[in-house]
Amino acid sequence: MVPSAFFPLTELPRNTNGKTDKRRLLGLLPSLISNTSDRLVTAPENEVQFLIVDTMAQVLNMSAFQIDIHDSFFNLGGDSLSAIRLSSLCRDHGIHVSIAQIFQYGTPAALAGIIDFGSSPLVTMAYQPFELVASSGVVIEDLTAEIATSLGVETEAIEDILPVSSLQQGFLVSTLKDPSAYMVQMTYDLTGRLDVAKLHQSWSQVVRSHQILRTKFLVPTDQSQYAFLQVVLRDTDFEWTYHDQPLTSLDQAEHHHLAADRARGFTLSGPLLRFAVYRGPAGRHLFCTTFHHALLDAWSESIVMAESLEYYHGVKTQPRPQYHEFIRHLTHIEQEGMVDFWRDNLDGVKLHPTIQFPREYNAKPTEHGEISHPVSTSLLAIKQFCRGMGLTVNSLLRAVWALTLARYLGENEEVTLGVLVSGRNVPVPGIEGMVGMCINTLPLRVRVDRNHTITDFLRQVNADSGALTAYEQCSLVDIKRWAKLDADSDLFNSLLVYDNYQTTTSARTDQINYVPRSGQNFTEYAYTANFYDQDDMLMLNLSYQTRYCNPSYAHYLAHFIDHCLVAVVSGRTGTLGNLLTLPAAEQALVSQWSNGITIDFPQKDWLAHQFFTQHLATRADAIALESVTDQFTYAEVYHRACAIAAALHSQGAHCGDRVALLFTRCPEFIFSYLAVLLLGGVCVPMDANNAPDRLLYMVDLLDDPWVVTHSTTGDLVAELGLMQERVIYADHILTNSTQVVDVCLPLNHTPASLAYIVFTSGTTGQPKGVQVTHRSLTNFILAFSERFQLLPDCRFLLISNFSFDVLLLEIFGTFHAGGTLVLQDGQILDDLHRITACFLVPSLLAALEPTDHYNITHLLVGGEAFLASAAAEWFGRARLYNAYGPTEATILSHGRLMRPGDNITIGTTMANIQCYILDDQLHPVPIGRPGEICIGGAGVAEGYWRRPELTYQAFVGNPFGPGRLYRTGDLGCWLANGEVQVLGRKDFQVKLRGFRIELGEIESTCQAFPGVANAVALVKDKCLAVYVSPSDVKVEALKEHITAKLPHYMVPEVMVSMEILPLTSIGKVDRRALQALPLPQEPDLDGSDDLPVSKTFATLRRALIETLNVDPARVVPSASFLRLG
Repeated sequence: MVPSAFFPLTELPRNTNGKTDKRRLLGLLPSLISNTSDRLVTAPENEVQFLIVDTMAQVLNMSAFQIDIHDSFFNLGGDSLSAIRLSSLCRDHGIHVSIAQIFQYGTPAALAGIIDFGSSPLVTMAYQPFELVASSGVVIEDLTAEIATSLGVETEAIEDILPVSSLQQGFLVSTLKDPSAYMVQMTYDLTGRLDVAKLHQSWSQVVRSHQILRTKFLVPTDQSQYAFLQVVLRDTDFEWTYHDQPLTSLDQAEHHHLAADRARGFTLSGPLLRFAVYRGPAGRHLFCTTFHHALLDAWSESIVMAESLEYYHGVKTQPRPQYHEFIRHLTHIEQEGMVDFWRDNLDGVKLHPTIQFPREYNAKPTEHGEISHPVSTSLLAIKQFCRGMGLTVNSLLRAVWALTLARYLGENEEVTLGVLVSGRNVPVPGIEGMVGMCINTLPLRVRVDRNHTITDFLRQVNADSGALTAYEQCSLVDIKRWAKLDADSDLFNSLLVYDNYQTTTSARTDQINYVPRSGQNFTEYAYTANFYDQDDMLMLNLSYQTRYCNPSYAHYLAHFIDHCLVAVVSGRTGTLGNLLTLPAAEQALVSQWSNGITIDFPQKDWLAHQFFTQHLATRADAIALESVTDQFTYAEVYHRACAIAAALHSQGAHCGDRVALLFTRCPEFIFSYLAVLLLGGVCVPMDANNAPDRLLYMVDLLDDPWVVTHSTTGDLVAELGLMQERVIYADHILTNSTQVVDVCLPLNHTPASLAYIVFTSGTTGQPKGVQVTHRSLTNFILAFSERFQLLPDCRFLLISNFSFDVLLLEIFGTFHAGGTLVLQDGQILDDLHRITACFLVPSLLAALEPTDHYNITHLLVGGEAFLASAAAEWFGRARLYNAYGPTEATILSHGRLMRPGDNITIGTTMANIQCYILDDQLHPVPIGRPGEICIGGAGVAEGYWRRPELTYQAFVGNPFGPGRLYRTGDLGCWLANGEVQVLGRKDFQVKLRGFRIELGEIESTCQAFPGVANAVALVKDKCLAVYVSPSDVKVEALKEHITAKLPHYMVPEVMVSMEILPLTSIGKVDRRALQALPLPQEPDLDGSDDLPVSKTFATLRRALIETLNVDPARVVPSASFLRLG
């Protein structure tokens, strides 16, 4: 906490409020540092301090007299690249200081205090060709002969043979799988008067100067200690193409060249370096380079580009060290310190899934995409901020990318990102000028606590970045092994790169220059955030795999990075939680989507039964209700309802009383429902087929309700112990009623009065009574009519169970339209021929044959995940809607007309309903990322009947406006077009083997496979299983489909096909029944389970039983380790 510099000022700059203007102070910092007359500088006190100060001045291009021995190298403008140069130059003076020490100590005084001075400059033994493979006991003559034969060259043409670095090996493995992997393609405009032959010659000289550019790779057949070898040839071997036919469009030529070149790919035997020159109009030329990443990193690329200009213009170039010096250094690294560092660094590390945005319909899973985005704040402002904070720009960018990952993953503890390190922090003479693949990719574990201050967070990331430099020359394979992680586990799935190398240009305008146009260097990671300096701007190139992202979401991601970076650099203070807000434009868009549409319906103050009685004047004789045996007009239904209402009133029922409607599906239920509403009572529908214990619980909770029922339920009434004086038998009332009765509406009945209580299943096993007012029900009826547009000739099927609130959609949606409500009181397939519209759960829809039901014109599908496979054949035959809504939001909140090829979404909210997608802190999540669907507006219920603790948990104050929100427990996300996609239940998120898994994502991926009607994913006995229907689904083909779409940890170990998945009483898939089924035994394909077991197997079996805590009977020779958990 001791300041590294003091600057005396006449007065501090102040803003309009009279407070110290910290932004102006930050802007003054560079001039204060450079103006030595404004401060006292502490001079070096010994030779070591003097040499360090002098070297810092040389690296930073400033006077040594301006540097105080207590000045931080990074406050003076140093960064990670200049730290490499500082370390190298100090080493030349016999001062051995690592980059990690420069990060940790920073000032000349502190650095001088921790090092021993007087060591001789680094001297290495002269390198002998073939020495790195000879030291492993290889017979050089035999190996050279084998390689010469393999490459088709003479043995004399081979100059050297080297092992490969760990990163090179990773690149080469990827190339064997995909010839276009790790191809680096760059294009440039060539300015100036070009001599093509001279340019060709200059590149020949560059290739001749560097062994790595004359290198091929191969897999040796007889040298098992080496997976790959790199072979240096004496002659140059690169491809040069000149297209001298003038082209009218270099842009078109560039596009075609990049595509055709990438399609060619690379073979390990090369050539691994290709150049092409295209002649354009008006003396312009396009220059294209392609090289394998195993040859060059970006640092080296900038060197060879500059050298080619030097050779072209006749400038003498300095000899540079060859790449074998770097490989030799790697073979002598002591690993003991590496092991301890990485084991401690990654102890308890959390593995995170890849940021998965919604998939586009039929998106290809293996393609790449990229976007470029200029950062909104200037590069100068960024560097000034970093200088003031004592950070490197690289550390700042790592911190911002870590925050972006945390926000998009919904992570509040830690994230791990991949970072690219230069690899030049090694004691190899001239390493900063070496050409070759020196970089490495390492995991950077970043703790993200929303309560930490922004300043502390940035400094911690900077310190952690500095600490990596001493342990950066090791492979990811080794790191995971030392950290005791699975070899196939993904420590990170994104990469952060900062390229701030010098642009290759010539100072003279009459000489040729390379002006960058574009580049393609796709990595194996899902996301690569590549920042680079461009003039006075910082640019972001964000590349991504299209299986995870598309251009729309990539732009939102880039804007969030920009928003975060600008907020930090502009001096925003406070905690990280204050920083992780959405960008203003995205916030405005999400707010607009969330608020939905507002309609001031003229009938907004109606009571629910008025949507029925409105037709008595104009459609009294139209058929309102139909059963298998009877039909009832609107007038007849009304008169029967009035008779039951009068009977209730005469028995002593009053407005506001709760009335249980205990029925099976019959016309009397409809009459009774309207009767209770006419009376001003609260309808409580109960299915007489439910278990008596469940019914008794509901009756007790209602506290002595009135009961309207049918005489056929007499035994049930007695079993429930209901008081006969509070029970009315609707069929008896209607049989004995001899006159038409009319009912006057009660004066104290208002839109705020309760219309109904519907009991829905609870997670505790006890049903919850959801209370809904007339105002909410009326808004639903009007919004439903506006969205789904039923006509008076509709015949809507009443099929829903009485505990499913869609029952009210069927009743009032039909009556408001003036249509006919058709009771499903016969065989379902017969009843479907009598209707034109219905609401079905997807699993029931999947069981129907569309060609048998030409009469159906409107299909509403909801209650569980929409099945595209089940819906496909209905397109063109009926209007098919995907409907969504929790009971607590009054039946439906969303509905969307589906069309062939559409993404499966629930669309937008219905009128006067709000929808927010929020994180656990009730903050809006970024577009495309999952959060909890929360419903607000006119549909929100009054809470749970006599369950205040549950009401408090589920119904919360709306932080964005008046009223309350209902937290659905469903996961959803905003699509780029403002529609909502449901992803599953929050409680369907599971954690398995360290990975957080969305079961709903697995299910939707299965359902997208041809022939799958339904799918359910479960975790049973630490095993990921999926059940699909029907039974003829090709399980192996389905598994291939899932493997291509999802990460490896989301591919089920067990896949079971069934003819029909078990269903609940309301037609939803019964997950509990599936959970209770035993996992199928793995087939013993080779009969090994019946063979005697070895002592080794017995030992392994005991270890598995103890480690995995599984039933010993399951641990047989054929058992899968993953299946066991």
